Amino acid sequence: MNRRTALKSLAPVLALLGAVALATPASAIGGPPGGFVLPPGSTATFSGIDFAACNNLGWGYSLNFGPDQVQATRHGDCATHMPAPDVTIGPFATPTNVRVFLKDITCTATYYSDGTPVDHVIISGTNPYTLRFSDAGGFCERKTFPATNFTGYNLRVILTITDLCKDQDMDSQLNLVCEQEGQHGDSHVGNGNGEESNHAAAPAQPVKATQTAQHSSAPVSRSNVAHANHGDGQAQQSKSNGNS
Repeated sequence: MNRRTALKSLAPVLALLGAVALATPASAIGGPPGGFVLPPGSTATFSGIDFAACNNLGWGYSLNFGPDQVQATRHGDCATHMPAPDVTIGPFATPTNVRVFLKDITCTATYYSDGTPVDHVIISGTNPYTLRFSDAGGFCERKTFPATNFTGYNLRVILTITDLCKDQDMDSQLNLVCEQEGQHGDSHVGNGNGEESNHAAAPAQPVKATQTAQHSSAPVSRSNVAHANHGDGQAQQSKSNGNS
């Protein structure tokens, strides 16, 4: 079999694999398939935000796969914890996909809470969710490799989704949204079918401008956390390489 014939025979297989990859929703370790989705009339609060790294980092969120909205940046010093203010967004009139991200400014890399472009986050808990991110490494050695086998964090964010449709004192505009959408149940993630519920073409539609920023609590004690990367600059291998 010559090379041209071999490539032709592989074409249907490669096309099938490509279709499967596109149909498979992104999912981080411990995270819901398709990422976090705010039901109509719900808010998202990001709290307990803490940086602990050698690299210069930033954090923020993206709505419906739109532009990154950076909320805070910190210069890493390999030693101290650097908290950032709490942020609350919403409520929105339509289901809204929310992705949290770590931006490694030193290594020019961004890692999202749905595990894209490579998984650098471990998610635990269920509303609130604790997101622990690893950066690209002191020498950027993890920039293009998954990092899902680490203790501590370079960035921690706690995400809480609140269903305001349960609030008896909601304003008339929000009440109308809740009635139209029938949203009186619990907050949820994904769409129940393992697929993403929103697309980049659907912009988020806030019911009203309620974004707030509050100061986070006191920094976490250094004795209670292990950094995902270390000041000695030694490369930490990812789980995919079989090393801790």
